[in-house]
Amino acid sequence: MSTLGFDPIPTIGALQIGVFFAVCLFGAVTVQVALYYTRFPSDPHVLKGLVVLVWFLDFGHTFAICDAMYIMTVVQYGHPELLEFVPDSLNAAILLSGLVGPLQQGWFAYRLYRFSHSCYLPLFCVFLSTCRAGGSFALGTIALRRMPVLLFVEQWGWLVAVLLIVGVVTDIILVFSLCFHLSAWRGDGFQRMNRLVNRLMQWSIETGLITSFGAVSLLICFVTMPDNFYWIAISVVLSKLYSNSLMFSLNTRKPELHIEPDFKRRESLQSLHSTDPLATEFKVEDVRTLSCPASVKWRSDRSSFSAVSLHNSYIFPPGEGMPPLAP
Repeated sequence: MSTLGFDPIPTIGALQIGVFFAVCLFGAVTVQVALYYTRFPSDPHVLKGLVVLVWFLDFGHTFAICDAMYIMTVVQYGHPELLEFVPDSLNAAILLSGLVGPLQQGWFAYRLYRFSHSCYLPLFCVFLSTCRAGGSFALGTIALRRMPVLLFVEQWGWLVAVLLIVGVVTDIILVFSLCFHLSAWRGDGFQRMNRLVNRLMQWSIETGLITSFGAVSLLICFVTMPDNFYWIAISVVLSKLYSNSLMFSLNTRKPELHIEPDFKRRESLQSLHSTDPLATEFKVEDVRTLSCPASVKWRSDRSSFSAVSLHNSYIFPPGEGMPPLAP
């Protein structure tokens, strides 16, 4: 890359904007993590561990891209020819970001399994996510060999495109599968339950399609403009979209919904008179009139059921606030 006629806008400028948005999104993730531990101290240790793991991966990713930005704008100042090689810290960010996305998709696949009680489609999504994580690790290892950017795109661009397509396909499968199973809970005459189902479907679409949109944008820029840093700028933001999507799906719950309910106490004026569909109670006989999946059967020793159960079975693994399924 010659110094004469060097244009910093599509290279350093694009990457700087991408790093700026990525740092802002990391701040949003940090706030959501703090909010999560404040509101849900009784969540399972495995779920808490997942949140901690994602935050540390996100922190390492943020540190790596900021270090790369410092090297490219300060250490290498006045030497644009050095931009043919990206710093090792930016290559290390590829390894970290390649784990955040599959972890988020793995959580959504687990949620689909607990809601649908079928392992085939969730396992397929986990398989796709695992392949994506392995491919991202391979790309990061190759990039650490100090290969010129254009040569990397020429030799390994096909793998980048395949991994992005796999990520988009996995997101779309998860979104539409969750919406399909949620739609089975709709029933005539239960407007509050229907509003709850619509809300959960909206959350699924929002959290799934935002990452798909980011991946598609990255793929378009990578294919059409491989000789600049626009696609690299989007790639540093994409990892933050996955981590924010995960935390959003956890923090949209209401803390009081995940306290084990006392089913023997059916009288609750606050619940009966609440306009919030998440706090609306129904009798078991009413629930059976809903268009529930045929495979779902509730224990007869439970005297009441609430819309909280549907909310928990979708956002949170069944067990808290949800009548156990009959064997």
